[in-house]
Amino acid sequence: MHRATLEGGESVVVKVQRPGAREQITRDLGLLELFAERALEQEALRGAVVRLHLHPYLRWQGEDGKWLRGRTTVLERLRSGGTPRPPASVELRDGQVYRWFAATGDGGPGGRADGAAPEEPPPVAVLPDV
Repeated sequence: MHRATLEGGESVVVKVQRPGAREQITRDLGLLELFAERALEQEALRGAVVRLHLHPYLRWQGEDGKWLRGRTTVLERLRSGGTPRPPASVELRDGQVYRWFAATGDGGPGGRADGAAPEEPPPVAVLPDV
């Protein structure tokens, strides 16, 4: 859609129609989907995708109940320790995972027998990733 002014001074909106655009867009989206599938098969790209979903100031509670702070620290731990179980709950901030509360064997978050949310660790200054 484009705004325009006719020679007589009248304001108009012009819609440019492109024959075949729907097919071209559908084909392009299909190619993007194929690229995404192939990209996720590559270990390095999979790590980059995970990194995008984790907040730089991430607070992560491991299954042992200990807290890790910072996206880089958590990613290093994950690389060395395997795949964690799904969390009991997460908190999002800016569209990214900001807090990850570990699930325990009994389904409760953070190793608490009563199922209550774990206590928040004390605040710590964390420098952003470079």
